[in-house]
Amino acid sequence: GLDIEGVTHVVNYDMPMDIESYVHRIGRTGRAGETGVAVTFWNASFDHKVASELVKVVRRAGQAVPEWLAAFGEGSQQAGDAKKAAKKDRKEQRRAIRR
Repeated sequence: GLDIEGVTHVVNYDMPMDIESYVHRIGRTGRAGETGVAVTFWNASFDHKVASELVKVVRRAGQAVPEWLAAFGEGSQQAGDAKKAAKKDRKEQRRAIRR
């Protein structure tokens, strides 16, 4: 695969259909001891299929799993619960940015 130096950010406009492709994509950033940021747009109608594997990947990386994603990963795909958790996470993110 390609090894491009200096990649600091990766934006996935669509979530890959399998977790290996996701890891491959986000692996383009933060190589050789550097840090990086990966952002993935989430569409609950399609992406819930990889939610449990994504939760595992995020946890293995030592990152916090947003509540809404954990709900999908645990099989609780009720839109109301996921939407409430996502709204709470957005509020927490805005508070963190203001600090």
